[in-house]
Amino acid sequence: MDNFNGTNYMKNQFCSYEIAKQLKELEFDEECLCTYTKNDKRFMRNPGTNMLDEPIEDAPYYWQNSKVHESVICAPLWQQVIDWFREKQNIYINIEPITFDDEPTYIFEIINLKNGMLLNNINSSFIDPNEAREQAILKALELCQKEK
Repeated sequence: MDNFNGTNYMKNQFCSYEIAKQLKELEFDEECLCTYTKNDKRFMRNPGTNMLDEPIEDAPYYWQNSKVHESVICAPLWQQVIDWFREKQNIYINIEPITFDDEPTYIFEIINLKNGMLLNNINSSFIDPNEAREQAILKALELCQKEK
């Protein structure tokens, strides 16, 4: 990792604006460290303050969708989203490494614990585990929206 950029690394630990927006529509209301602005989709440490420019001084701020201004959306961590699906939606997400033609690839499994239904992408794998994670979360969001 010769070109390690700590700021980008940290920002990439949070789900995308599009996923955060869909989660809010599903009433995701967990404590989050960061937010996005709705008008320009800017990633921020807290509403009205650019996370990348402001040093962190005291204890971290926590934001919840139910307690922020309507102009922002909470930005959860990827793992926080996976945990929320398991704990609140009874949907288990698993990312599995496999070797295909001597190359490491990744597949995902989604288990709906309410009905035992298993979904996976066994026919299409991903070279990047982060891509597999994002696609699994998008599929879980789709399942929740269908159940609504």
